[in-house]
Amino acid sequence: IAWQTRCPSILKGVITTLIDKNEDGDIEGFVLDLPGNRGTLDVYLLGNTVIFGENGFPAVWNDLEEGPVWVRGKLDSEGHFQATEVAIGDVLVLKGTVDSAVDEDDMFTLALDPGQSVVDPTIPVTLSDKTLILVGCDNEVAKSAIKPGLPAQVAGKLSLDEQTLQAIAIFL
Repeated sequence: IAWQTRCPSILKGVITTLIDKNEDGDIEGFVLDLPGNRGTLDVYLLGNTVIFGENGFPAVWNDLEEGPVWVRGKLDSEGHFQATEVAIGDVLVLKGTVDSAVDEDDMFTLALDPGQSVVDPTIPVTLSDKTLILVGCDNEVAKSAIKPGLPAQVAGKLSLDEQTLQAIAIFL
């Protein structure tokens, strides 16, 4: 079926309601209010859904609450959005070229394309053990695939204290 082979989508919106179908205290998903008066969408969490907190580090489902989120996933055959990654709060997406290999501290430098929301020409990017690293549409790869000279798009959380981007997802 064609809908199953599509690339995952990335949506931004606001959680308006948490979904607890069984009323057992475990959140199964949430209602996402899409921007631009596009309506709402029921988003369900899979058993392996990764949640990232406001700081860009892995979090837990119970950290979800009403407010802005960034969600990656696919629509199922019933029109529900099945989330594979959810980031709480606003997410910054920067484009550029990998400038250094990943070091022993799980960091690399991204040389930024001009005209983005960060003034410096480069930014250090930090990986967590849950950072999603993709090549192409949906092929997950190891951090060793991050090599100097590769074009990259990094979705993450900017740490003003550390002047780094905590990576949620990296698209090579």
